[in-house]
Amino acid sequence: MTVAKEKAKRLLNLPAIVKIKTQRGKSETAKGQITSLFPNVFSVTFEDGKARTFSYADILTGAIKFLNPSKTEDNSETKDKEPLTTKNPSCDG
Repeated sequence: MTVAKEKAKRLLNLPAIVKIKTQRGKSETAKGQITSLFPNVFSVTFEDGKARTFSYADILTGAIKFLNPSKTEDNSETKDKEPLTTKNPSCDG
């Protein structure tokens, strides 16, 4: 879980495209950023002002992914978007 917490800490307040897995293999994608970190969860605030809370396990399981917004400006399909890189890629889980 420490790996996921460190990743969230590195992404704190950085703009990103947030991809969230939903039910039945579908996913939602929106612009947002991690705005708060807590011992067991973190909060993501989206461009529309809505906020959601996720557990660090969601990062580990791939239920939430952070994609680099500068690589996604061409409006291509989500599957072609590149993951948001962090300062220490060896710690990405």
